[in-house]
Amino acid sequence: MTHVTATHDLVRLLDGTFHEDLAFPAGIKVTILGGATEVIGVNASVMINAAENSNITLRNGKYTATTPNMAPPQHTFLCLATAAQPTSLTFQGVTTSGGILSTSNNCKLSLQRSKFFGDIQGENGGSVAMDQSTLAGGLTFLSDVNNLQLDIKNSLFSYGIQFPGSGIVSGTVAFSTFVMQQYAFCSGHVLFENNIFFSTNSLGVGYAVAHSGTCTSTFDHNLEYPQDVPVGTNVVIGDPKLKDVPGNDFHLLINSAAIDAADPAATDAYDFDGTTRPQGSGRDIGAFEYH
Repeated sequence: MTHVTATHDLVRLLDGTFHEDLAFPAGIKVTILGGATEVIGVNASVMINAAENSNITLRNGKYTATTPNMAPPQHTFLCLATAAQPTSLTFQGVTTSGGILSTSNNCKLSLQRSKFFGDIQGENGGSVAMDQSTLAGGLTFLSDVNNLQLDIKNSLFSYGIQFPGSGIVSGTVAFSTFVMQQYAFCSGHVLFENNIFFSTNSLGVGYAVAHSGTCTSTFDHNLEYPQDVPVGTNVVIGDPKLKDVPGNDFHLLINSAAIDAADPAATDAYDFDGTTRPQGSGRDIGAFEYH
């Protein structure tokens, strides 16, 4: 494992393929800038390790973990922190695949214009922020949480989102599109607004948002399909008419029920592609504006 102890704030990776793991010591602040670069992990467990009180930004390039998801899962991308020693791990324009991205305690995880093909597991506080990003290839899984804060918008999700355990998850998930083989749970204390929840119904259930038990999150101006019992307020139940679900193209078709159906009071200025909102008489529900 390569231990990054740079004395400069910016480290430029040359174009090409590197078979390395990166370990960042406590207290370091550095941006790792890649271009046509792929970093392939070689460790049996941790590929990226950000220690407490560090501020790490990975910008551009591709990071591929070679450790498969197994039980117990290996935390191939790890952000460590303590209550007294926060850590920041930011992905900007990065494609990351394989393994589990695990945050703990006072870690601030941010995905900006990035694609993560794997799972995110948030534990014991901290925060997860996403904007114009994709989380796919595995279940979005936030478990054993304690005061985990979410700030998610204009993003794409596959396989749903779950908040099991007794911890508290709060924050906002807005203008995002969930295309799930199963369904989303409504536990936690999260505000879900202006999102598409579309289930491909591999289990044959009649809903995209689970409504069994007590729903402790707030749902407002979401499109839920299929949905036998509406969850939340101002619910739109109708086919989102996504362009090509098997091809992972979740743009809206002209007859989508999501068009112009977002909360009229919303002020979000752009979508997943950076297209200005609104394009019609109102903003569209989900990650994309139809235009």
